Amino acid sequence: MRIITATLSIFIISLITPIFIGCNSPKKLTKENERYELSYERTTCYGTCPQFKLVIYNSGLLTYEGKMFTEKIGIWQKQISQKELNDIYKKFEKANLKYYQNDYRSEYTDLPSKIITFKNGTFLKTIRIEGKHPELLDELTDYLDSIANSSDWVNQNLN
Repeated sequence: MRIITATLSIFIISLITPIFIGCNSPKKLTKENERYELSYERTTCYGTCPQFKLVIYNSGLLTYEGKMFTEKIGIWQKQISQKELNDIYKKFEKANLKYYQNDYRSEYTDLPSKIITFKNGTFLKTIRIEGKHPELLDELTDYLDSIANSSDWVNQNLN
């Protein structure tokens, strides 16, 4: 009876131990354990418009989630330098987004949206761009598109 109890105890411990070890392993740096500072999302249209979301974190971690009609489908990540990160934030601080409307909508339902969310300290601004809008917003979205289309992304779907 003691042998059966001991064997059963060892068996149960061997099943439970990996669960606890897995819980204490180092966490992968992801969007869930770091707050974002800037995000840019392109939504779908009735055609083949690229649909993706780019998030730039305050540590220089960038995540890209390609959804449809883009070369990178799934989750991708890359790390940029502090200087590159500072350059991005300076460009957005200089734009004075607080003076822009939250929505530049169109009466056409087919158009994709470009959504910028920028956070700097306590300032938080989200702008949805579809219809007629200030030219500076095109400069910012073109800049974010160039970051999204840059090289050195690491595919996180296989890990």
